[in-house]
Amino acid sequence: MKGYRLLLIVAALVTSSVPSLALQPSAPQKATFLGFRFIPSAEPMTAEEGERLLTIEKSFISKLQNADKYSFVPVPDEMRERIDEGQPIGQCAGCEVDYGKEQGVPVVMWGTVQKVSNLILNLNIYMADVNDEKMIFIKSVDMRGNTDETWEQALNYMVKRYILKVPARKKDK
Repeated sequence: MKGYRLLLIVAALVTSSVPSLALQPSAPQKATFLGFRFIPSAEPMTAEEGERLLTIEKSFISKLQNADKYSFVPVPDEMRERIDEGQPIGQCAGCEVDYGKEQGVPVVMWGTVQKVSNLILNLNIYMADVNDEKMIFIKSVDMRGNTDETWEQALNYMVKRYILKVPARKKDK
């Protein structure tokens, strides 16, 4: 009986001092974000909209890194120049995956903001599995209004509800 108790005590000490693999959070997945592209309606992008693109790009990366969901590999200047000079991301017959392979990441992401009118815009996020060369995430969120606040709200909703899958609280619905 004493041997059995001793065995139980030793087993309890060992299991309590060794972290469970199931309880270990997974490491953030490496990814690269190729940026947002603006798709204008009849009018070209305004300076304010250009600033908003840069703001939501930084915010998008920051939100996913802070949630420990992704660890972003920065896009080198030379690659950024090729992206800017080539066909638009999302319309380049898979160049996004090629950029991801070049970066050595398993996931490549990009986004668009499509302006239907000054009152209706869409924020779209795309993700591709680099190794399988297939899309793994495509979501769109509508915006009503073309302000800093509406762009940030749309991005927050996209990240929170679709990427991080945080359930809505009653007052959020």
